[in-house]
Amino acid sequence: MSGASRFEWMKHHAVSPHGERLDCGVGCPPSADELEIIGRALRVFRSADIERYYGRDSQWRVFYESKQRATVQTLLEGSVEEAAQILRNLDCNYLCYGFEDLHADVPEAYAIPGQREAYAMHCKDLLVRLGEALGVLRVENPEGGEWGNNMQLPQDEVVRRIRQCTKTPLPIPDLNRGLHGLRSGSGLLTERGLNSYYCAYRALQVVGGQNGSRILEIGGGMGYVAYFAVLSGCQEFTVVDLPLSNLLQSYFLMRALGGDRVVLTGEPDPSQGNFVRITSPAFLAKKPPIDLVVNVDGFTEYGIETAGNYLDMIRQISPRMLSVNHEANSYSFRDVVEKTGGFANAQRHPYWMRNGYVEELIDFHQPMELGKTVGSGNAMERAFSMVEKVREKVKRWRRPI
Repeated sequence: MSGASRFEWMKHHAVSPHGERLDCGVGCPPSADELEIIGRALRVFRSADIERYYGRDSQWRVFYESKQRATVQTLLEGSVEEAAQILRNLDCNYLCYGFEDLHADVPEAYAIPGQREAYAMHCKDLLVRLGEALGVLRVENPEGGEWGNNMQLPQDEVVRRIRQCTKTPLPIPDLNRGLHGLRSGSGLLTERGLNSYYCAYRALQVVGGQNGSRILEIGGGMGYVAYFAVLSGCQEFTVVDLPLSNLLQSYFLMRALGGDRVVLTGEPDPSQGNFVRITSPAFLAKKPPIDLVVNVDGFTEYGIETAGNYLDMIRQISPRMLSVNHEANSYSFRDVVEKTGGFANAQRHPYWMRNGYVEELIDFHQPMELGKTVGSGNAMERAFSMVEKVREKVKRWRRPI
């Protein structure tokens, strides 16, 4: 096919004539309670079966065995101080490899001529997209009217307008040394941070901005959606993920929000105030009442059987699900919904923040009998036992850093 490359189609706006400067995170000094929060996270991590969800032929098992095993062994067997050194220096190891641009290969990638400038402009493009999605910037029309002005606005002006609209702090805090983004105040505007800000805003919008809302995310990355959602007023935000991801989420969120606003597996919920719960798939078997389940960039990469197993359980705990996924693989999110019992109502439109992705809000029918559509047994156990086998597909949809 002739015409623009796929890379060109990823852009939403023309490149601004005003170059943006990419900055690198410096991290923050260890807090007085850092060893305490790392100790909490390690107790949960060490009680988990770390390799349980890595399929035998999974590329993620290759990553684990070739890049992560030695580091993980230190986390499992070393002292809290040794774990702290690992977590403070995520840019020197591979614990985040595949789901955050924060690992030992990143400096070499940014040494490629033009890469820093390209990513800086990509972050500015995402910031402007976010402003347009929230209505603080007008969507420019190629058929007439002003053109190209949004990308020329100073980034701090766009941030100011967004914060004025949402009342929620925008940059993720500069907690991880080596993470690249646009500097804004004391934080960083990054690709995943900006996407997460929109997803948190949208999730709270779906539940009516209720301070008593309960939102659950399947697969939480570094915990950015949870961070922004709690700052926006979500009463109870639960992240369900695999053990290593849970460890990294715990470290980020307890420093970003405070240890008293984060609940780990086996810990009691706080008596007051909003909080984040970080937990394993076993939590879903308790059938907790959830107002909304969220999944971003996951369901269409798990395999249709695994995704169906997820939905089989999700229908038991929530009336609605918000999906942000691409449709480039053999099945779509809608295919999985229809396979597992259909829906009562559905909203579908292009995702504001990323070309080629679809945002869908599904209202389920009444809960079905567990296992009715995808076979017998524990659906979530099957789902998470399969997810790492196919999860390596995620990486080819990520920006090559």
